[in-house]
Amino acid sequence: MSFLRTELPIPPSSNAIYRRRGNRPGLYLTPEASRYRRLATKQLLENHAVDVQKLDAHVAYRLVLVFHLQALNKGWPKTAKSRYKRVDLSNRIKLLEDVIKDVTGIDDSQTFEITVVKKHLEQGSDPRVQVLFEVLEEGEWLDKPR
Repeated sequence: MSFLRTELPIPPSSNAIYRRRGNRPGLYLTPEASRYRRLATKQLLENHAVDVQKLDAHVAYRLVLVFHLQALNKGWPKTAKSRYKRVDLSNRIKLLEDVIKDVTGIDDSQTFEITVVKKHLEQGSDPRVQVLFEVLEEGEWLDKPR
């Protein structure tokens, strides 16, 4: 059963999310990450306020992220070393999880399953990530005693 299904812009890499405060302890959110967080939060609230109200803080969830982006190098095999662009999807998950937590109140500790997919961008389409956030049934994540 799906509880939240939407599309968002591609988030910045986790390498570009936080910076140190000089020699002081702690980290701060970079301007790029702050902009993304505001944009994605606004988009989720505008389009899914009703869906968010239906989420339960006492269940486990599955998060499916389908990234649509330029996945192939145009110059391969003549000028590019690899057929595939170097895009580390795992570096793009954290900020998305934080935005979902901010909007839904569901902590990412309740995400028991994450599926991440990379798809080559269709001609004329904008890069985006499809987000599916759904409830896991109790038996799907609990180990059964033997």
